[in-house]
Amino acid sequence: MKNEWNDFYWKPYWTKDNYLAIFIKYVKSKSPFSIKDIYISNQLYIKVEINEIHSQDEYFFLFNNDLFKETYRINHNIYFEIPINEFTLDKAGRFLAKGMLVTTTKANQTKIILTSEDVQFNIQNEKFNIILSIENGTLNLELTQKKKGITVIGCCATRDNFNSHFNNDYKKEYEFIQLQNQASVISLVSNPISYNSNEINKIDQWVAGQLISELNKSFFENQKYGENDYIILDFFSDVYFGVIKIDDAFITNNHWALHKTDLYQKWSSLPTYRLDTDFDIYFELWKKSIHELFKRITIAFPRSKVMIHKARFTDKYIKEDGSIVLFDNAKKVPKYNLLWSILDNYVEENFDTIPISISEEKLISTENHKWGKFNVHYDLPYYHEFLMKLRELSLS
Repeated sequence: MKNEWNDFYWKPYWTKDNYLAIFIKYVKSKSPFSIKDIYISNQLYIKVEINEIHSQDEYFFLFNNDLFKETYRINHNIYFEIPINEFTLDKAGRFLAKGMLVTTTKANQTKIILTSEDVQFNIQNEKFNIILSIENGTLNLELTQKKKGITVIGCCATRDNFNSHFNNDYKKEYEFIQLQNQASVISLVSNPISYNSNEINKIDQWVAGQLISELNKSFFENQKYGENDYIILDFFSDVYFGVIKIDDAFITNNHWALHKTDLYQKWSSLPTYRLDTDFDIYFELWKKSIHELFKRITIAFPRSKVMIHKARFTDKYIKEDGSIVLFDNAKKVPKYNLLWSILDNYVEENFDTIPISISEEKLISTENHKWGKFNVHYDLPYYHEFLMKLRELSLS
């Protein structure tokens, strides 16, 4: 008697005469109502079936202290629209509520309608994950703000925006998925490079992991498909480092990481290319590579939006006593920034991207930076403005 169809329970069996018979019994539901469906757009929509409905009664959902009247009804089905965008979320980005179904009769009597069914609905849109459930007669509503997945291909100028030291509340809205740190676009999409793992030494484990990913060209193989909402790019490494050509492949000429290892010693005499000294050669290589990069992004992140962080070098920093002084390499900064603009402009003209640029007055470093003063290690207001602009872009 476990088979149910339109309130009929049925059971097939064989008679003594070897006939197939079906025993059918109509069983009226014991529960006064049942939730048939929920769906979501700007609001949460709930479809409720009322077993004994009276045309002059009105029905309401009560969540915490908020009462929501039925929107419309068709026969025994009543529909509710719950304005979830108006709910106040807690610090963890959640909203929890106990609820009940309430009816008011023609005589203006208010009754609470209880149900014995246990059900659970899970649903989500771009903003919320929602669970609506009935357990032991209690109606529960749980909203959790859906976090945006972030992947960065770039340097600390971009990555640090998703570091709690610089933006202590970024995790309310964003989940950092993966980073390919300080890699030239040319290197990122070139052929894998063979290496002896014992020669990747004299650098810490995290830096070594990033170098190995770049050597293997494995960044796109390690992605969590579908979890990235935004891919944020910056081109610091192409402007600042350049590349080394190794047979038919390239590696970023990173003097902060690669140069410290034994691996670099056998490559130190190989051809190198820099954007500032070999512009024509480098720019042609880079243009071919950026087209390949966007092709791979389209395959690996089909639903993700690509953002270009138009970061720039600063020529000054704040000392601990509050005074502002120039970097030793201040004279190089205008050329670095011009080259960076050329790369950003090419991408904006050729691909569907979203630019993020920060106010020029925020473009300053500080001696108190977590990683020390440097041309792309900014003072805190820079990172705060970045997150504010990212929020605005996410909403639009």
